[in-house]
Amino acid sequence: MERLAGVYDFSVHSPLSAHRFLLRASLAAANVFAWILLFDAFVSSSQSLVGALGVTAIVYAGAALSTLLLTPIAGTMMRNGIKRTMTIAIVSYVLALDILAAVFLTQGSWDYIFVSLVAFAFCMGAYRAFYFVPYSLAAEEEPHPSWFSLEMLLALVPAGAGLILVSSTQGYLVLFAMAGILALFSLLPISSIPDIYERYAWQYSVPFRALVSRQHRKLFTACVCDGIHGAGLLFVWPITALLLLSWSYFLLGVVLSVTFIAAICLREALQHLHARHPRSLALISVSSWVVRFSAFSPVTIALADVMYYSSAPKDAHGIDMIAGEHPTDGGLYIDEMTALKEMALALGRITLAIIVIVCATFATLDIALMLSLALAALAAIVSHYAPRSERVI
Repeated sequence: MERLAGVYDFSVHSPLSAHRFLLRASLAAANVFAWILLFDAFVSSSQSLVGALGVTAIVYAGAALSTLLLTPIAGTMMRNGIKRTMTIAIVSYVLALDILAAVFLTQGSWDYIFVSLVAFAFCMGAYRAFYFVPYSLAAEEEPHPSWFSLEMLLALVPAGAGLILVSSTQGYLVLFAMAGILALFSLLPISSIPDIYERYAWQYSVPFRALVSRQHRKLFTACVCDGIHGAGLLFVWPITALLLLSWSYFLLGVVLSVTFIAAICLREALQHLHARHPRSLALISVSSWVVRFSAFSPVTIALADVMYYSSAPKDAHGIDMIAGEHPTDGGLYIDEMTALKEMALALGRITLAIIVIVCATFATLDIALMLSLALAALAAIVSHYAPRSERVI
């Protein structure tokens, strides 16, 4: 389990850690809220909760499909250096926020909205495809600790984001602008990190064949389950929580911040518990899903997430709770294997999105959300007991 260092020491400051801090602050403000706001916009235009969920899932699947198709290209581009590839990723993320803000702000035709949402999904997928493979290489060359004080500061960002959203009718413009500026500022430290020119060997079609080959079957199964599980936690569950909180963005932000602060504080204590009782964390993590299915108030929503995030080892599922994203496991898979894992994660997200779309088409909203979360819970259990050693190839 990840151990947090104490008070931030600027004497050991690294450009990569500064970049990651700024980018995570941006993601903590906008990443999860972007999908919730998109769902809210579809509800307003269609007056159908279940229909809005299905359309939002289509856009989410489009972003994951873009990641799947672009990851081999990102791997090839690392021959020209990882700094260029990471820069493309950050610019794509900022463009995605700009496009989404433009969709909310303007009242264009359906053709304009359709093209804009396709562009949004493409840019969000491009961010994932072009960022995590080179970032894994950079993190391998320059390990950087997570500092307790900075993690606590980042944990407060969702509450601030929720406050911004309810401060005015166009609070989303302020939120996306601030998130975009932070992301652009995160480019400055990238210029100071050593550039790495990776000899990525695979042609475009090779990783698609390798992904379904017998040799990589265990990797494929475990990572697809990780993707399903991550999409459940970071896409379906926030929408569910917003509905349980009566559409209060501020309350959702506060619940997220309280959750993150409590999880950060409890993580160290639970690590010692795990040392004495190895199965204790798995029991707490599984129990969090039971609480999640019975959640009905801010307290129970926070309790479910605190139980999960404080007990689930970061290297087990790779979920960054504060940034609201599912990165490639730091440093475990480099080069071609990093790309392969990223593609399998994307397939997992697409799988859950398809389940959401089918359920939204033929069932009620409650059934769609419950079945999606049940599948995510099942995938989490399968992933938890998957042999992690088999993944390192």
